Amino acid sequence: MSSWTTVGGIVVAVAGTAFVGSLVTNWQSARQHRKETVAGAIRSALRRKEMYYRVRRRRADGSDDVVLRDLFHDVQEENDQYASLLDIEAPWLGDAYRRFLSALKAELQPFMASAWTGNNAGGASVQLAGEGQPDVDHLARLFAQDGRRLFNPIMRPIMRIRYSLRKFFKEDKYGSK
Repeated sequence: MSSWTTVGGIVVAVAGTAFVGSLVTNWQSARQHRKETVAGAIRSALRRKEMYYRVRRRRADGSDDVVLRDLFHDVQEENDQYASLLDIEAPWLGDAYRRFLSALKAELQPFMASAWTGNNAGGASVQLAGEGQPDVDHLARLFAQDGRRLFNPIMRPIMRIRYSLRKFFKEDKYGSK
């Protein structure tokens, strides 16, 4: 065996190791990016729940209503951005996110309507203990479950097929309780 054959074998081994290492690093990076996207989408959606508390604590004179309106616009824009990002990752996940947002809005609507009534405004000292609190944790758990399916190589194609067939079955697990 010549020294050139040995050197060639070492070069091939080093190049192969570098190539495999690069593939693993890129795969881990993409996976982490997807996790951050799904987590950011949930955080963005749950900002809607926080908006209930902000509306509830607004000043009674209405001086911060414009700020609240602008915050609502920011939340909506952020929700739309995440819906688009999730559509790019997987159309079925973007659809699940839109259904999650719709269910979240429906759940929060009575609380928001109550919070916007003038006699409920009270500033930072308002006490919420005596009132009903919006409970949307079950919706967040449902969407997190869908988000985890993005990382499962067996569930991804199943979800793609399920999304394609959904128009025939009209199934919506995010629907009202």
